Amino acid sequence: MSRRALGVALVAVLTCVAMFLAGCAGDADEAPANDAGAVAEPVNGADAAPTAASFETMPAEGPGEAEAASAVIAALPEVREILSAGGGTAPELTDAEPRLFAFIVGAVLDDQMTLLEVRASGSVHGLYAAQRAFDSGSLVWTPREQWPTALGEGRSDLERGAIASAREVMADAFDGTSIDVGVVGYRFVLVRGDAVLAGVEIDTEGGVMGVSSLPR
Repeated sequence: MSRRALGVALVAVLTCVAMFLAGCAGDADEAPANDAGAVAEPVNGADAAPTAASFETMPAEGPGEAEAASAVIAALPEVREILSAGGGTAPELTDAEPRLFAFIVGAVLDDQMTLLEVRASGSVHGLYAAQRAFDSGSLVWTPREQWPTALGEGRSDLERGAIASAREVMADAFDGTSIDVGVVGYRFVLVRGDAVLAGVEIDTEGGVMGVSSLPR
């Protein structure tokens, strides 16, 4: 599968995840825009815009993290195009600094896969659901075949730690069930000074998984 086709498939599945989370919880922080579903917006307009200090970030020093950070920089024109397509005026991103704040971890049970995010603290949540406690009943499962990339085993201590945290949480939630766990992507915020300009998700092959104008 080409990287372009893979990116389209990933965005489509992430759209399903975001739509489900926005629809199943009234206090969800993000909902997808009508355009292509790649841009997530907050449901509650009263929420204050996040600042760079709102995110506990991690050093992008491991092989996978560094490659993903470079991929974010290379994708800035594409990110701005996606933001513009979502409506409004997209910020200038040429001097934006990408900061890693979460790993996207895939967990496979039988022939179904769900996405989790692991923050710098080691806390594990459903993807885009870090504002509420982990709930296995609200996880969104999609066919594993929609994710043709392999589950990354972890090439750095941070990645291996994220996998271990996710595996422990899933083992507790699904006691006695064999679940495969691995890294499938990275969540970044683009910042300038203390201003958060956008959020970007990058897969392990360097493709854009999703873009958010007001990341959480």
